[in-house]
Formats: sequence, C-alpha cells, structure tokens
Amino acid sequence: MKKIKIILKYIFLLVIIVLLYKECLYKRSNSCLNSINEKLVTNVKDKTVINFEKELECLEWDSLMLIDRHFDAGDVKSKTGVDLSDFRLMGFKSFYKSDFYTFIAILNKKKIVAVIETSRGVLIDDFITELDNNDMAIIAKEDAKFVTYFINEEYLDGTKIYSISFMDKKLIEKYKRVSK
Repeated sequence: MKKIKIILKYIFLLVIIVLLYKECLYKRSNSCLNSINEKLVTNVKDKTVINFEKELECLEWDSLMLIDRHFDAGDVKSKTGVDLSDFRLMGFKSFYKSDFYTFIAILNKKKIVAVIETSRGVLIDDFITELDNNDMAIIAKEDAKFVTYFINEEYLDGTKIYSISFMDKKLIEKYKRVSK
C-alpha cells in the first residue's frame, strides 16, 4: 500500500512537470504574442498601432479571427470552417462563452495556432459590430493592421475603455458583411 502511494505521488509529480514544460514551450515558441498582449491587454493606450503581420513573425499564420463575447461555436464552425474546440492549451478548453470573454484567434489554414483573450483590454465588440458581423470576423494577414482608440467611456473604476479599427479605413468596406 505504501509503495502504491509513493508511485502515485511520482506519477502526479511527473504529470505536473510535463504540463509545466508544455506551457513553457508554448510561451517560448510564441514569444511574439507578448508584444501584442502588451498593446491589447496589459498596457492599452490611445492611438497604438498594432501590426499583426509584422509583430507575429514567430508564428506561421495566414489570418486572424476576432470573436465577440456572444459567439456560438457551432455557428463559427458552420460559417467559417474553424473549429473552436480544436484549440486547447495544456489540455484545457481555451474558448469560453460568456458576457466577459472576447478573443483573437490566430489561424493558419483555418486551424487555430494561438489565442489572445482581450476581455481585460481592448474591446473588439465595437469593431465587429462596425463590420456588421454578428459575432466574428476573419481578417487576412496582410490586412491585420489596427489602431486603438478611446471610445469615450470608462468602467466604474475609472479605467478608460478602448477599441480597435483598421489603420486603413477602406478595409472596413472589404470586410463588411453583405446583408441578404
């Protein structure tokens, strides 16, 4: 009985080490995400330029998907072919539907290669609404150049609220959903 407890402790320790190692590899191999996170989540400022094409050189990707807080995973898959359940970090589900979470999924051939959770920083809801896309928008790599702006609102604690828009305003028409 004592040997079994010792073996279980070692197995548990090994599992923890493997999970931490995988997390460390993910962070190291996707280090360019830190710069984007800084601009979108940690240290949001007005009129900050975010050039995903230039700043995400550490990843192989071809587009990004902005996902609103009211997304429906089945709807996303049927409209875009992107399966949100495919991406997991350390074995945990990475997408949570709630009134608080918004995401930017970095895609390569419609497969998710990285995720940025923007809920604590830049609001992407306004941008998705501006494009007339109910809960998501896929933007090509070459067009993924944005600028942050203050939306003239604050949270109850006084924190300013920012959103994003294309640097080239003509792209709004290119990505605007055509109502049928």
